[in-house]
Amino acid sequence: MSRRRLALVAGLAAAATGCGRVAPRPGASAAAPATRDLPWRVLQQRIQVGGPNGALGLVQAQHIFGKAGTAAGAALVRAGLVRVRIPANLARLGEDGWRHDRFEDGWWMERLRDLGVPFKAVVELWPRFTDELHAEHAARLVRRARPDVVIVGNELNAAALRPGVDLGSEIDRYLGQYAAIHAAVRATRPETRIQLYGEAYDGDPSDPDAVLRRVLYELRRRGLPAPDAAGIHVYDHAGVLPTRVAGYRRLLADFGRRVPVSVEELGPRQGIIDHWESGRLRQQAALDPQRYDSRLEELRAAGWLHEEEHADLVVQQLATATAFADQAQVFCAIDFDAEISHRRGLMSSYYDRARPALGAFRFVQRLLNGVEDRHYVERADGLRRLDVVRRDGLGASICWRGAGTAATADGVPLDVPPFTFVCDGLGRLVHEPRQDGHRIALPPPTTEEAGGGVRILV
Repeated sequence: MSRRRLALVAGLAAAATGCGRVAPRPGASAAAPATRDLPWRVLQQRIQVGGPNGALGLVQAQHIFGKAGTAAGAALVRAGLVRVRIPANLARLGEDGWRHDRFEDGWWMERLRDLGVPFKAVVELWPRFTDELHAEHAARLVRRARPDVVIVGNELNAAALRPGVDLGSEIDRYLGQYAAIHAAVRATRPETRIQLYGEAYDGDPSDPDAVLRRVLYELRRRGLPAPDAAGIHVYDHAGVLPTRVAGYRRLLADFGRRVPVSVEELGPRQGIIDHWESGRLRQQAALDPQRYDSRLEELRAAGWLHEEEHADLVVQQLATATAFADQAQVFCAIDFDAEISHRRGLMSSYYDRARPALGAFRFVQRLLNGVEDRHYVERADGLRRLDVVRRDGLGASICWRGAGTAATADGVPLDVPPFTFVCDGLGRLVHEPRQDGHRIALPPPTTEEAGGGVRILV
């Protein structure tokens, strides 16, 4: 997309909302602070409207309803794609397992369907359950909840990391479960799509002995039905996404499978340091006092992020996934109990408080809803930029400094076209529109785990 087109679209949007800077009449008083940002608030309302975002979403978004505030929680649940986990033990409980006091997410999936929110259901597998039991379980799921997509299993490739595991037997068992579930879902609700298990962030898709390569080979050799999509998990900075997604596209194409690639789990490599913890951790002794002066320094060296860095990372990941993947979902809406020590959630499960990343996710998910035209740029000076135009004509550029790039005192320069709003990743106005173009500097990275601060041109 040309800079001229982006400037034209942004200028039209600015003119439509009266955002141009107009010199005050002689003797007129300056605009009151309460009304000065009115054009930006009007534009924000335009960004927020529209149906659910079918490409960007959350894992377990239903768990934050009522925790982020009733209105905010409800808006987030309705905002876009949701992934729901279906525990394996429901298979042996039959219809009784779907009672609200046993599995409340069953009720949630029905409500998501009523609201028209797209959602996926991960059918977790259990090695001691028969293929028939898994098939009955999947048929019950699609009959009751009607998910858009059924994901068969989770992180099969992680089995290769466990000592003593016969990977061939694991793949054979998975394919039996996959075939049974596929047939049951197609017979019960043919329009439901089937997605392969999410690939854990281990190994490399170019590996000739990669687990997914062996699964795809066996699918073809046994004449089993092909999946409708494939999913991968990525816990790292946004810069790894283009190569990672491209590698899986090539792997699928090697077996004649040109299906959508969904980044099912996006997140930081380690955990989040809540802002109120920094002082206490700075005073706390490190576990390895020979190497680190404090526990805070130790956690930072291990890759833990401050809250503000986490918020910027979420924006960078959503923007990069929009450029290269077909779908993306942030893991997770609220801290996951099984990984509570890492605390990766947009909300804290300990204290029921929203981290800044929740607001950043919400703003960017709505901004990138209904994208019609997109263009991604990587500059040698570290600039990463996604230019988009939405179906409603709104143009935006999400800009940041890539992770691992050298910091400079002034940051990376960024030209801002006339009549363009500049905000941060949370949608807070940083620079008002000007009638002439101007230049700003992108904040440099503060950690190798994430890129620098985000600036969004609208």
